[in-house]
Amino acid sequence: NGKGIFSVALMQDGSIIGTVKVEADSVDNIDRKSKIRQISAAQSSSDKKGMSIAGVKCGDDKTEVKKVFGEPDSPDADAWKYKKRGFWATFFFDGKVTMLSISDIDDEDT
Repeated sequence: NGKGIFSVALMQDGSIIGTVKVEADSVDNIDRKSKIRQISAAQSSSDKKGMSIAGVKCGDDKTEVKKVFGEPDSPDADAWKYKKRGFWATFFFDGKVTMLSISDIDDEDT
């Protein structure tokens, strides 16, 4: 269909804190109407509240993730994936949650 997937950096106070992957005809055609395929974010040092998925946020441990989501649909030592409401919710670990991601189930590799 001529569409491509493009990554756009999320910035806060001059630091990259995540990415958004959007679908568009070209990078010049990315706008508010572009379909978001994936959002990934890590907590920045200046973000005291942090982004969360159903209350799970960066800095939480695997026990907190299991309390909210249960056993992962796709477990891995570094990432747990859950199929929820038409999306993948993915939590990346380095001891604790270091990054969160939500993406289309239909486009898992995006």
